[in-house]
Amino acid sequence: MSVLKNALKEVRSKIKDLSEVEVRTYTGEATAVIAAIGGEDAAFDNVLTRLDADDSEVHLAYLSRLDLDGDAVFFRATGAPADLADAHRAAVESGIQSRAAIINLFKDLLNWGSDD
Repeated sequence: MSVLKNALKEVRSKIKDLSEVEVRTYTGEATAVIAAIGGEDAAFDNVLTRLDADDSEVHLAYLSRLDLDGDAVFFRATGAPADLADAHRAAVESGIQSRAAIINLFKDLLNWGSDD
């Protein structure tokens, strides 16, 4: 694959990542599992994979996915603690604001020097 094709593939991947906000809120107890994993494998996605495999007491309580085109998916598990809803909502709002700031930065970079 050419250098240009690789670069375009990478740009498309980053644009897709910027066009979606996904927030997952979990509940449960995971300290023993996290301590056992430790080191470089302690990245959150690796921990979640291990938790699923270990039949742990960690469960998805809330999920929100918002796409740039307006599509949205929301999930609330039966019995999900109501006090987590505010924290989840705040995380979604923070994700939206972060994406907007990054998109505005790219927009400004693309427009940089166009006034000349």
